[in-house]
Amino acid sequence: MKIIRPVFSHNLLKSQNQESKKHESNKIVRASKPLLVPSFRELVELIAKIAYRNRDYELFYRGQDQEYLNQNGETTILPSICRKDYPNWEAFSNLEGFVQALQEKEFRFEHDETFNQFNEVKWAILQHYEVCSTPLLDLTRSLRVACSFALEKANKNGILYVFGFPYVNGSISFYVEEELINLKLLAICPPQALRPQFQEGFLAGTFPPIISKVPSRTHYDVTKLDFSRRLIAKFELQESTFWDKEFTAVPHNALFPNNDRVESICSRMKELRSK
Repeated sequence: MKIIRPVFSHNLLKSQNQESKKHESNKIVRASKPLLVPSFRELVELIAKIAYRNRDYELFYRGQDQEYLNQNGETTILPSICRKDYPNWEAFSNLEGFVQALQEKEFRFEHDETFNQFNEVKWAILQHYEVCSTPLLDLTRSLRVACSFALEKANKNGILYVFGFPYVNGSISFYVEEELINLKLLAICPPQALRPQFQEGFLAGTFPPIISKVPSRTHYDVTKLDFSRRLIAKFELQESTFWDKEFTAVPHNALFPNNDRVESICSRMKELRSK
């Protein structure tokens, strides 16, 4: 995954004399503190400036309840399977077990040849429905959805990350030179999966996938899996004032709708395998 060089990132947003082609290194963005934003309206205006100055990239967002830093005090954003005791071969083995389970008759749901052809599609379902750790990272193109996730826990400021990605070119986008794969959940998940319909979700990972390294136990540099390398800006959302009458959070029941058949299948599969 290439390290991008952000243009006009958040440390420059407050300047009155912005240079039209001013660059700021990704390392500076990762090491800086998130810019505090009091309202959704103000955030939209800041994102507009970022998008205008970074038109070579498509912006994706991720909301978290807190920020995680590496030993150098810089932002780190790793897929769930890489966050603890990496490389965790037990976690990779567990992932493979759930991939196989998804193909068992009792857990089957409507799917097409794409589901059979790409393991990444199965990972996307397992990741999005929180079945197990995977090499993929949850993202969205919806600023409102990302902010809703960031502020889901009451009485606590949230963190919003803004990433620069190559423009999507299909339901599964491969970027060989960028060492990147990006999956559009709404296009690869069956229509019985309701969450992707309301979350505008994407799952990103490295290419070629790190799972191919598991059988030989090859060492893999975890820094190559850190999506902070694509970070353009980061914000702290002020919980007490962020939403108002005009701009409200997406309700929890909308982000996680009831009667989601794929969610029911994933929950049952997880329960049975844990026994």
